[in-house]
Amino acid sequence: MKKRKKPAIIISIKNRQKKININKQEIISVAKQVLLIKGKQRAELSILLTGKRRIRSLNKKFRKIDRVTDVLSFSQFDPEIIGDVVICPEIAKQQLKLCLIHGILHLLGSDDATKKNRLDMEQEQAQILTRLQ
Repeated sequence: MKKRKKPAIIISIKNRQKKININKQEIISVAKQVLLIKGKQRAELSILLTGKRRIRSLNKKFRKIDRVTDVLSFSQFDPEIIGDVVICPEIAKQQLKLCLIHGILHLLGSDDATKKNRLDMEQEQAQILTRLQ
């Protein structure tokens, strides 16, 4: 008899910045809730909190945009390994949860390249944020 895999959401988080005080457990909790809201019972997600210099470097390297940004997401193209979300808390400030939601939605296939898609994504972010409170 084949063993059934138990549902599991695994979140790893690294805080590589020192300017903003971070509650890592709260961020992990938010990430897990977002994944569950989106129907993910099994998933791995990595979150990196970094400074302005590092996120600017990543933005330039991977998006060819030479400026700081609040959030980047990198898909792993695996149904269970969702990917990586990189957030600059110094830029995100009070919008850290929203940036996390935004990054996760990108990893799950949402796109904000067009005005309509951006509006749809903003609406979904707001709905998720409301459910988290």
